[in-house]
Amino acid sequence: MSFSTRRCANANAEFFGLLTRYNSQKELLDQDGNRVQFNLLVKSEEQSRIDAAVQIQQDLSQIGFKADIQVVSFNIVLQKLLSRRDWDCYVGAFGVDGADVESNLLSLFWTS
Repeated sequence: MSFSTRRCANANAEFFGLLTRYNSQKELLDQDGNRVQFNLLVKSEEQSRIDAAVQIQQDLSQIGFKADIQVVSFNIVLQKLLSRRDWDCYVGAFGVDGADVESNLLSLFWTS
């Protein structure tokens, strides 16, 4: 982890420390004592995105977060994002034809 990444991680850990606490294994806990964890969703067709998700997972573990990576096909990503809204964090990008002209087209992802 680079110095700037480490400094940012430490600052984030201090911020979360105001709202949470750590157990003896240095795992971040929420106010109710539950381990702070979430899923990183990434599509299997893009190795660079998978590599980024792994780096994010490693960086977050340094400040006590548990992040699980779900590598799935693009069709499953669409189902999780649009139909089921079954996701915590998506490591990727979307392009929608016409979004460069009408930016509200991307609202489909956030209001479905």
